[in-house]
Amino acid sequence: MTARNITKEGVKLIKESDMHLKKNKPPIEPPSQFAQQQAAQIWCKKTTKNIAMDIYLAIEFARLIDKYREALIWCSGSADFASDGKAYKGWLKICQPLLK
Repeated sequence: MTARNITKEGVKLIKESDMHLKKNKPPIEPPSQFAQQQAAQIWCKKTTKNIAMDIYLAIEFARLIDKYREALIWCSGSADFASDGKAYKGWLKICQPLLK
C-alpha cells in the first residue's frame, strides 16, 4: 500500500493509533550491552559493511538477541540438554556457542 492509497479514514485511524500508543506506551527496557554489541556487528560483516547502520533496526536486533539468549538459557535447564540427554550433542554444537 502506498501513501496515495490510504483513505481519510485510514489516516484518521493511524493518527488515533499513534496518539493511543504515545499515551499508553509501556516503558521499554533497553537491550543488554552484549546484545547491542552483537547487533552492531551485523554491519561489520563483509556483505553489509557498506550499508549505513539503522540504529532503530540495530536496537530491535539487540532485543531479539536478548530474547533468544534468554530462551537458550531457559532450555539449558532441561534434562534433554544434560550430558546424558537426547539433545546434548546439539546443545554443544549449536546452542552453547550462541550464548558465548
